[in-house]
Amino acid sequence: MVGSPVRIPLARRLATLLATAAIATALGGVAPAAAGGKPMPAGGEPMPLSSGQRSVAAADRQVADALAANPGSRRISPTSVQLAPGVVMTVAAADTSCASGWLCMWQHVYRAGAKLAFYYCNTQNLGNYYISPGNSWRDDISSIWNHQTGGVVSYFYDWKGLGYVRVGSLSAGNYLQDLTRDRAADGGNWNDRIDQVSVC
Repeated sequence: MVGSPVRIPLARRLATLLATAAIATALGGVAPAAAGGKPMPAGGEPMPLSSGQRSVAAADRQVADALAANPGSRRISPTSVQLAPGVVMTVAAADTSCASGWLCMWQHVYRAGAKLAFYYCNTQNLGNYYISPGNSWRDDISSIWNHQTGGVVSYFYDWKGLGYVRVGSLSAGNYLQDLTRDRAADGGNWNDRIDQVSVC
């Protein structure tokens, strides 16, 4: 009869259901992807991230913090933020390099932690730049590499309430890897004391 529904025999419907069940059973070990693209094991809990994925996630968080803390800054690589023209911060990603022509400073001894690098010859107040919200670069430098050229000298200052006091200098081509071991011009060491830098 034209227009009447076609009925599939019961045996055929049962065979289709059994075939579908067999396919589902065979694929039971394959977990669907969770929201956000994370693979899910059979138990339904997200699989733990690999160390590489954790490093990328940590760098992304640190870059996001730096962008939030420094208005007008922009991301220029997976781990670096341009804070101002000629001022680049690299998040704590074990970057111990310093490009030729730059003055580089690190949070921790032996060029560890976040890195702050300057290119232009000018005076920089480290309180203008932030590692994360509420955490400026003032009093947070523990190693330095002056990779500038032409025999220039960089000068470093500590704020002493009534003005800046020079704690030391570093000529191009030299580095200080552990400021806890370097004597400051006004006594003591340089570690976590630098507030202002005369790049060259």
